[in-house]
Amino acid sequence: FKRSGTDNETVDLVLMELEEMDFTETGMIVEGLDNHQSVHSFFNNLDLALERANITRDTDSKFYLPMEQVGLIPNRGTFCAGRVKSGKCKVGNTLEAFFHGQKSRGTVKDMEIFRKKTDLLQAGDRGGFFIKFKPDIDLKRGGVVYEPGAEGQISASWKVDLKSLQSQEPIKPKGEFMMYHSTFSDGKVKLDECQLEADRFTEVGVHISYPIMAQTWDPVIIKNNHITLVGNLISPLSA
Repeated sequence: FKRSGTDNETVDLVLMELEEMDFTETGMIVEGLDNHQSVHSFFNNLDLALERANITRDTDSKFYLPMEQVGLIPNRGTFCAGRVKSGKCKVGNTLEAFFHGQKSRGTVKDMEIFRKKTDLLQAGDRGGFFIKFKPDIDLKRGGVVYEPGAEGQISASWKVDLKSLQSQEPIKPKGEFMMYHSTFSDGKVKLDECQLEADRFTEVGVHISYPIMAQTWDPVIIKNNHITLVGNLISPLSA
């Protein structure tokens, strides 16, 4: 990436998003997008780069969907929507759900992609489905819906590889932070005492308000009004 007219923090966050898509091509140019022509040129370049990257969908793994939108619709069940991370799902499939330490299970009813009915959701699709969960739990954005056997590790305390994006000097983060993991966010996250640097990762204990379901090396962003930290989950911490 060329960081022309773009602050380093923004570019690093964009790179994290592209890494989640398994997009690793280098050479993209990020210029100051100050007019219609430059914006149009940027997206044309991005489309070409994505074509060359030949990103494949993980349709062979079990179904896993981090929830971006959730709503209870009378007589239809709970509508769960987001981008499918892996696998395939059809009407009639049995799925499990997890949020804030609670689990439930249900059978998929109708499915939609951009408000049009579909018979299949697969990795890479952004869509949703109606499902009646038993027992009924309070599902919200940040939960996950998955095929039995696809569940990740669950914990409210994690060992995390972290580094600072801003300061070149070592920092000692204190107080409460906002953490973003996939579609989940928590504004009361605390870090074990540590010293972080911008040029290398450091393993830190991170403590969240509620348990989350995650996979090893999932990316996270942790920030407050003064600093932004980026890194990856390593493993749950022992109680």
